[in-house]
Amino acid sequence: MRGALAERLVATTGGRLPGVVLGVSGSEVVDVAVKLARGTTGREEIVSAAGGYHVVTGYAMAAGDPQYREPFGAGAAGFRQVPWNDLAAMDAAIGPGTAAVLLEAIPATVGFPPPEPGYLAAVAALARERGALVVIAEVQPGLGRPPPLGFHDRAAARPAAGPIDRWLPGSRR
Repeated sequence: MRGALAERLVATTGGRLPGVVLGVSGSEVVDVAVKLARGTTGREEIVSAAGGYHVVTGYAMAAGDPQYREPFGAGAAGFRQVPWNDLAAMDAAIGPGTAAVLLEAIPATVGFPPPEPGYLAAVAALARERGALVVIAEVQPGLGRPPPLGFHDRAAARPAAGPIDRWLPGSRR
């Protein structure tokens, strides 16, 4: 049934979302994304934006804001944060060891500030140019809100071809 649901979800995206991983929580899905990014790129570093809330388990917590992870002690290594909406800081942070950039399309816990026009697309371009993957979390705003697929889609930060292809059926653009 999970496979059938995944196929139906993918079919609704007009080819823009070639595959899905279903999980029981946002925490689990972020953990899976970090593991896939590290496994497919062979790199360790994850860059995220300050103020982000990627929930409170494992890698997801390590990518989040310090106020959410510090009460639990030392986090996982290899995570770095830059200010939200600061393209110059993101440009400086994405290096040869970066596996992925993990962002909320619209960060919920800091008041839902929308990204500056072009920010998500520019971050995606920087990451891809340097061989890193892009993970856009839309747990709070919800997949499909705003349409068509979510804010990342409206901001032109869509999935593209990359090393993760071998993990997913079908092909990516």
